[in-house]
Amino acid sequence: MTVIIVSDFANINGGAAKVAIETARGLAQAGQNVIFFAGCGKPSEMLSHENIRVIALGMPELARGNKLKMFFQGIKNRRSEIEFGKLLDTVDPDETIVHIHSWVKVLSPTIFRALKRRHMPFIITAHDYFLTCPNGGFFHYKHNEICTLKRGFRCFCTNCDSRSYPIKLWRILRDRFQRKCLKNCDFSLIVISDLMKRVLGNEAKRVYLLKNPIDFNESRTISDNYEDAFAFVGRLSREKGIETYCEALRMTGYRGYIVGDGPIASDLRTRYCGKNLVFTGWKNRDEVKAVYSSVRCLVFPSVWYEGAPLTIPEAQSYGVPCLVSDACSAAEDIVDGVNGYVFPSKDAEALSEHMKRIMQFDRNEIDKLRKSTFDRCMADNLTLQTHIEKLIGIYDKEKQSNYEEQSEHESR
Repeated sequence: MTVIIVSDFANINGGAAKVAIETARGLAQAGQNVIFFAGCGKPSEMLSHENIRVIALGMPELARGNKLKMFFQGIKNRRSEIEFGKLLDTVDPDETIVHIHSWVKVLSPTIFRALKRRHMPFIITAHDYFLTCPNGGFFHYKHNEICTLKRGFRCFCTNCDSRSYPIKLWRILRDRFQRKCLKNCDFSLIVISDLMKRVLGNEAKRVYLLKNPIDFNESRTISDNYEDAFAFVGRLSREKGIETYCEALRMTGYRGYIVGDGPIASDLRTRYCGKNLVFTGWKNRDEVKAVYSSVRCLVFPSVWYEGAPLTIPEAQSYGVPCLVSDACSAAEDIVDGVNGYVFPSKDAEALSEHMKRIMQFDRNEIDKLRKSTFDRCMADNLTLQTHIEKLIGIYDKEKQSNYEEQSEHESR
């Protein structure tokens, strides 16, 4: 079997690219023949494997190219369609799985048109909500709240984009073209959370739930050398709910870390920087792991759906309990009192009460909570090896279903 992995990026610059690249590597190590097709970026070293062939087009990301050119390329990227079509013409459709992870930042919806013209089925892993929402998040960035509008006139009239209304209109144009490309396509969907399944479940003929893997390259232990502090790890933007976290720390006076950078970093420093709140800036992977091991609890206050944030299971793999907003998909994995607590979105007072609860635990109680957090994470078994085994199982089901559908069609 040949697996074609499709990604906007050949390098790791975010969650979707990370999962795509790790999946390619894992499949190759499992003996599968992998072709990694990407629009942008220098290929990651993880793609250096005898079973992986990389096709990287070297195109610019939409946000960084010539604005006029990117306006058209973001909707209809003819080069990616042509090059992808050339690749598809070289493989046996009956022995090939096409698995798409991302397309909106470089490749554009024309890759779906290339598949449709060759009547090839494919699988999409949804890392966001672009399949059915023009801005990809079901989020009104101007009002900082979840959006429940469906495509239509009210959506068209709503200025929900994080940048401007003209950009929103451009996204609607792309969404219309995307729907046209996907119409009558034969594709299945992999979702990474139950919330995503509820939101996107009607977009494909078959839907599979497969959570993202996390890195277990080294043995994990529960640190007993932690301080009485909280941490936030992520992008500093309003939809991440970081202001709720800062307000809760201001109310309680507890020590807290903010690990990350983003568009509102300067504003947050001005409003909240003090003796009890430490802004660390961006940290590399190993430094973030050190943060996980050094705090009592992680806070994840996101006010939008999210996809399936890796921050939560990665922190829990070190025994760190999590306080998670009920607005996001990560709340599905929290069992109150077992691996953390769920609090109402945007409610700093409720978050502060949970913080007080965590801080009031004596050493034995917090160690018990950390152990149950670690044990539950280990039981979920989110290793790359397990992920690849389940993924190959999905591929096999898809091949069998496609064979049966084709046989039924031919017998008519």
